[in-house]
Amino acid sequence: MAQVEGGRPVGLVAGIQAPDGDGAELVSMWVAPEWRGRGAASPLIEAVRQWAARSGFHQLGLWVVEGNVIAEKAYAKAGFERTGRRQPVREGEAPMEFEMARRP
Repeated sequence: MAQVEGGRPVGLVAGIQAPDGDGAELVSMWVAPEWRGRGAASPLIEAVRQWAARSGFHQLGLWVVEGNVIAEKAYAKAGFERTGRRQPVREGEAPMEFEMARRP
């Protein structure tokens, strides 16, 4: 899904079936720098949430790079909570990312 304002892209997001097959994941979220922290993420997150619910998934998860406070706040506002799981963004490398999830 893409969000456009004034003919310019404001944000993009996608949803996929999780690798374990039981849930869905919100992936590839991007919001234009000038729109970050201004609510542009909300309709993008909601679009993926609705897709996951319509598709019958029981959980919607995502990963956030540690230190990305704006993204974490946007996801928390949308009902996501940290699960306690962490992993490197790239295997064997820093930085780390943490998982957040919610029911669609």
